[in-house]
Amino acid sequence: MAESENSRIQMDFLEVCSFGDLEQAKAMLENGKIDISFQHHGNGWTALHWAARRNHQEIVGLLLRAGFDPKSPAKNGKTPLDLVTSEAVKEILKQSINIKRNQKGSSSVVSR
Repeated sequence: MAESENSRIQMDFLEVCSFGDLEQAKAMLENGKIDISFQHHGNGWTALHWAARRNHQEIVGLLLRAGFDPKSPAKNGKTPLDLVTSEAVKEILKQSINIKRNQKGSSSVVSR
């Protein structure tokens, strides 16, 4: 696939996630052409940044299940968690971060 065609596909996916089109996002992920680490050339946002900022709960869940990194920083250092305003979406992102942390062998925090 030519680089410009690939870039167009990735940018289209960012737009789909930004708009919250769950069915189209699923279809695009299933075709195997989506780069989960692709960042917008201007601000460095991934599809997860866009979905989180727009509080698209189902899209955020879909992207996390597909392997998108909830701790991926944009050019300004902001992560998807920094951009979200919905408590429900914020909780999904926090849980994903905790799961990834625990899978890497870090110990869970125990309150005393």
